Amino acid sequence: MHLCTSWGIISALGDARVNPATDVRGGPHSKLYSYLLPGTTLLILRYLSRALLQGWLASSCVLLLIVVSARFIKYLQQAAVGELKTSFLLWILLYRLPGFLEMILPLGLLLSVLFVYGRLYANSEMLVLESCGTSQGRLLRWTLAPSAVVLLTVALMSLVLAPWGAGRLEQLLATQASMTTFDSNLSPGRFQPIGQGRVLYTEALTQNHSHMQEVFVAAHPPASKTIVNGQAGAPAVTLLRAQGGRVSTDPETGARYLVFSDGWRFDVTPGEKVSRLTKYASYAVRIPDLAVEAPPQSSTLSSLALAASSLPENQAELQWRLSPPLMVVVVLFMALPLARVNPRQGRMMKRTAALLLYPVYLALLISGRSALEAGRFPTWPGLWGVHALFGSFALVLFFFPGIQRQWQRWRAPGSHTVRTV
Repeated sequence: MHLCTSWGIISALGDARVNPATDVRGGPHSKLYSYLLPGTTLLILRYLSRALLQGWLASSCVLLLIVVSARFIKYLQQAAVGELKTSFLLWILLYRLPGFLEMILPLGLLLSVLFVYGRLYANSEMLVLESCGTSQGRLLRWTLAPSAVVLLTVALMSLVLAPWGAGRLEQLLATQASMTTFDSNLSPGRFQPIGQGRVLYTEALTQNHSHMQEVFVAAHPPASKTIVNGQAGAPAVTLLRAQGGRVSTDPETGARYLVFSDGWRFDVTPGEKVSRLTKYASYAVRIPDLAVEAPPQSSTLSSLALAASSLPENQAELQWRLSPPLMVVVVLFMALPLARVNPRQGRMMKRTAALLLYPVYLALLISGRSALEAGRFPTWPGLWGVHALFGSFALVLFFFPGIQRQWQRWRAPGSHTVRTV
């Protein structure tokens, strides 16, 4: 229901509530829109709550799509070079999803308040509510209901689901690290990197990835390892050609080797003839361990365990988990005054200011978290100082219009006139 369609109802309710005996301004319609009946208040509350929640969900979905797309491209690049198994990509995104949402949902609430209330101000619909006696405080109370839904959702993500996802992600990456390239992404008929400047090609591969046939390997060592006349020269290229190959594990050290059988080794320097040609019956090349970035250990602990710990990294993680719910409160007080616009003026200036404040807020929290984990910043005030700074700024924005009106009323001519009898 559009708010403008309820103008006649609100007007009728306002006329029914006028008390001429208390109308000090003397006009028959001086308090025409001063009060709202409870039924009308509930109607407006439902309208605003529905609009805010719909805008919040829409904004959050768009932001989540952007973040997930960027992360998915990064994971695809890691899978292309053999750092991640392709079947793990969707699981990694699923486990990272709560961590994405805990930062996206507060921003979605900010955008929702800016767009929904900004549209009401621009269409003069908020003027109807203000004519009915709706103050900034009442508008805040109406906004608390949908904001409470956002707050509980963000708290669930940051305090429960994000640690759970980090723990499952750590287990998944540990499984990935225990695999070789041949367990995950090796396919016959393709040139594929296997680490340390090596590229491998095989024409056939058994189903369990244990044996290969017709293998070719090209290795490119760093330029500093090639010495020509006492100076580093062009990097030598080592080519391996073998009829077969298999993966072998040293039982003592656990190191993994790619063992070639019945082949040749060619040591070639670009621009020169083959410097060395070696025939071998068996040749082993160590397979480098996959360097997969795992989440920090503190991110997998429960929130209760973090609260009981005094380690700086655990305290930094706990303050970080409590930050998203606090951001919802700060963002709410910041968005309400920034959404207020003059219908004759543009809405982009305040929206741009709000969209610049949130990244600065988030960047300071991330920097503070890193400083806390490294011990460069004390746990008190820690991240609470950042919240206090932006919370104070939000409160000033929220209460400044009322303070300004009181000041102008106090400075108005005749406001201090003393009536004599």
